[in-house]
Amino acid sequence: MFGSSVVLSLVPALAADGTVTGKWHLVGNIAGTISDSVCTLTQDGTKLTGACKGEDSTNDVTGTVTDKEIRWSLKSNYNGPDHHICRDARRR
Repeated sequence: MFGSSVVLSLVPALAADGTVTGKWHLVGNIAGTISDSVCTLTQDGTKLTGACKGEDSTNDVTGTVTDKEIRWSLKSNYNGPDHHICRDARRR
């Protein structure tokens, strides 16, 4: 099993309306392989949609947003097999 971590950098402040809508720069480390992508997210109520563009592909994102938590997932292909990647972030 691969360990993974994601560091959010260049993260915009929440929009004036308190949503996570906007561009996010995501840097991840999966088993020593660094991934770097820019995600454009749109929040509509508790629904989160968008796309993340990495070095080789663009992947659709779906997720949810609550008062304290953001959850999203995407499907990505790396060296052949498809991977379902899930991310969680907590607001402080």
